[in-house]
Amino acid sequence: MEWSVSQARYVDRCAALVQRERKTRFAGGVLAPLWAFITPGIWIAFVVAFFLILERQPPIAVGVTVFAATGILPYAAFRQVTGSMMRALVAHRHMRMFAPLGNRDILSATALVEAVNLVIISLFVFGGLTLLFDAALPADLGGVYIALGLTWILAAGVGALLSVLAALSDSFARIVPVVMRPLFWISGLFYTATELAGPVQDLLWWNPVFHCVELLREGFFLGYRSPIAEAWVPAAFGAFCLLGALLLEGRARGAVRGRNRL
Repeated sequence: MEWSVSQARYVDRCAALVQRERKTRFAGGVLAPLWAFITPGIWIAFVVAFFLILERQPPIAVGVTVFAATGILPYAAFRQVTGSMMRALVAHRHMRMFAPLGNRDILSATALVEAVNLVIISLFVFGGLTLLFDAALPADLGGVYIALGLTWILAAGVGALLSVLAALSDSFARIVPVVMRPLFWISGLFYTATELAGPVQDLLWWNPVFHCVELLREGFFLGYRSPIAEAWVPAAFGAFCLLGALLLEGRARGAVRGRNRL
């Protein structure tokens, strides 16, 4: 079926959104794109240093760096996608002049760019682990990318909802980074679910990021089985947040238009 002129123009505008988001995401010079790889590397180094200082061994018979990377990658992806989507509506507010693009188009373009970034960064991390630390390749590469895909679905849904709520309230936008900080400690970056007592497992079961980390480790490490990992949890949580974002998007559109008149 041939596209109409309006459909072709709409695709062109969406492509312009993706291009603009890519340039905005990597603004700051030639070395700016490297920060997409440097940031996870710094976090991995922090976790490794934490293990070395405490003289702690990974609960799985693998190197400390490999264990740290399998925890950091889903966490970093979640933080990056949600953060980018929260900034997107403000960063691209002038693109609304190109009707019929709206908030949903901007958020969709941002999520798409971050999906591509996640694939590239994961290949970089896995390749780096193999070349630098002689680590084995993932036991189940498909399982690893299913876990990363679920992380992206979760982050895209949460990011869409947070971006809409941030558009409605500046105070909410300032609170979100504070609320996000505990995730670093309760998402399994330093431990696995098998180490936790039953009541703690039951409590952290409600953290969908923890499920993503455990699912990735199941795919990466041969023989590892998590007692809590459920693929439907991050998928359902992300879908629920996306539904909430769609319901509130109309109010957010009006709030952003009001700010643009000021």
